[in-house]
Amino acid sequence: SVCSSPSELDYHDASSVNTRCQGICDQWDNLGTLTQKRRDSLERVEKLWETIDQLYLEFAKRAAPFNNWMDGAMEDLQDMFIVH
Repeated sequence: SVCSSPSELDYHDASSVNTRCQGICDQWDNLGTLTQKRRDSLERVEKLWETIDQLYLEFAKRAAPFNNWMDGAMEDLQDMFIVH
């Protein structure tokens, strides 16, 4: 068979080939684990940014009326008739 293992082919250094192959498989599994962790981390960051955007919009909605009130208060404080 094309996919025969080195030991089936009676290769003289089959154990080192098998060890190398196992190392490659272990690294591949590790890469898969790291990829999943990275994906999870990116999803958490994306959710965090969505939360920040919502908070920013909420702040902007509340800040606009306050800014209007503050502008009116400043005008009143600068009006000499009202101050006296």
